Amino acid sequence: MMLRSLLYVPANIARFIDKAASYGADAIILDLEDSVPTNEKLLARNQLENSIKQVGQSGATVFVRINADIENARKDAIAALQGGAFGLMVAKANEQKIVHLNQCISSSFADKKLNDIKFIALIEDAAAVVNANAIGRQNNMFGMLVGGEDLATSLNAFPSPDMLRFPKQAVHYAAKANGLMSFGLCRTITDYTDLQQIAASAFEAKNLGFDGATCIHPSSINILNENFAPSEQEINWANEVLKKAAEQDGGVTIFENKMVDLPILKRAKQILAQKGHTAPPAHKK
Repeated sequence: MMLRSLLYVPANIARFIDKAASYGADAIILDLEDSVPTNEKLLARNQLENSIKQVGQSGATVFVRINADIENARKDAIAALQGGAFGLMVAKANEQKIVHLNQCISSSFADKKLNDIKFIALIEDAAAVVNANAIGRQNNMFGMLVGGEDLATSLNAFPSPDMLRFPKQAVHYAAKANGLMSFGLCRTITDYTDLQQIAASAFEAKNLGFDGATCIHPSSINILNENFAPSEQEINWANEVLKKAAEQDGGVTIFENKMVDLPILKRAKQILAQKGHTAPPAHKK
């Protein structure tokens, strides 16, 4: 599984839901949180089963972003899993919320295997950034990312790339330390019109080891898909490196005037694994 592009789709707007499957995103995030007015949240939740089927009909992986308050989060989570969602994006994530959701879901689905549950933690305040590693260690974690706008607001800061780079990389390291997927660009995603800047940020994020990024407009999808996938040049390099190493029958070798040892060989294998669309499973204690 490769999740290069994750498109947010408001779960209350039928015309967006109807079109979502046609855009080519690797994943769709049906949003029950910020993009849905309070008076429409219940209807959006009740329609989740149909919405999940609709947005996933072309093969996209479907997540549901659940509300931040624990009561609605619990109801959203149960409805999303009953409706067939692959996983849940937990808004305003923290340790206690993940633990509580695991308990609620476990008690609500006696016949559901716990490893069928997958959480993406959306880190949106300073405390969660500081505790990102502990959040990443919780049961059934699948991925992590930073909500740049909410984090900046919580800090009374402006969400510039300079401001976001440190927390985004800190959460990225926490995700990778726990064997999880890591999503994001070192910028806010609210300006979806500057496609050149999105491409530059995606190229940077891929080189930092991020797996993909969320977006709020379909115009970003092809850019994310292209930048987070291994290029033909990378694939050719990886194949040649592994071929050269095999000829040497182990040990250090030289390729294109550069030393090739174990870390380089692992990187080459990672590139080819990406090409094969592999992803880590949800983390278990």
